[in-house]
Amino acid sequence: MLETLRAYWRWLKPRTYLFPSRMYRDREQPITDKMVWHVCAQAAKRAGLRKKVCPSLLRHSWATHLLEAGTDLRTTQLLLGHEDLEVTARYLHLSQQHLQQVLNPIEALNLSSVDRSRRLYHRSSMTRPAIEVADIASAKRRQFFEHYHSSLSYQQVKA
Repeated sequence: MLETLRAYWRWLKPRTYLFPSRMYRDREQPITDKMVWHVCAQAAKRAGLRKKVCPSLLRHSWATHLLEAGTDLRTTQLLLGHEDLEVTARYLHLSQQHLQQVLNPIEALNLSSVDRSRRLYHRSSMTRPAIEVADIASAKRRQFFEHYHSSLSYQQVKA
């Protein structure tokens, strides 16, 4: 795309605006909002898209792809020119595939088996086994699930 833009620039040699309006022959003016809408609609038609395409849809798609590619929210905010981070947070509609790739720190815990816990418990030198993550998880299961249920996959909830 960069090469295409360079060829366009060498051909047209714009002075002020990369895409000047053709309405004003004597002075260079930017293209209008209406022209941007028209170009988006024509490009969508040529691409065979049936869905209505507009500049804001392209902007939203671009921001979503940035975030899914790992760009942090603050960088995306600056690239979009937003003053408020809350406005940029609207673009956080990430795909299910992206959400399923997130590593759950609980899955990385090295938990001991039930058999090992029983053996530790029945050792004569210990009257009570050391508390383990599995014991905490069992005792706090409901609170944990209520707090994290929206970020857990079906397989994680099932386990």
